Amino acid sequence: METKQKSKKLIPIILLIFSIIGILTSIYLTSIHLKESSSPTVCDINDKFSCTLVAQSSYSMIGPIPVSIIGIAGYSLLLILAILHLTIKDQSLRQKLKYLQLSVISIAMLFTVYLIIIEVVVKLFCPGCLVSQASTTIMFIASYIYYFKQQ
Repeated sequence: METKQKSKKLIPIILLIFSIIGILTSIYLTSIHLKESSSPTVCDINDKFSCTLVAQSSYSMIGPIPVSIIGIAGYSLLLILAILHLTIKDQSLRQKLKYLQLSVISIAMLFTVYLIIIEVVVKLFCPGCLVSQASTTIMFIASYIYYFKQQ
């Protein structure tokens, strides 16, 4: 019985960890976006793999909002949902939270696919963005496993 309890908490913990990674990555990318100079950063490898070139490009905005700030908001929501899922005992409410989390991460995954397509089209990749995209993908897979395997 104790092993089953641990397995029920494993995926919410994974979601919590990758939400934090996503928030930190998004904050870092926001700092690059907002900096005045285009001096190289830790994740500027060359003219095809550069956080600075991506974060300061026109592709880093959706209207007046930097994509990285959208990332901070999305990952923060997912973090809150993971924390709630770990702390709420009511099974009915937990099931609703699983559905909400699945919905939010599905939207985030669609947004991630859109961003990947843009990177491929412009042939410019951001290592920080790749970390964020990997985090979203892992969370997406974990959420689907959690929702469909542990109902």
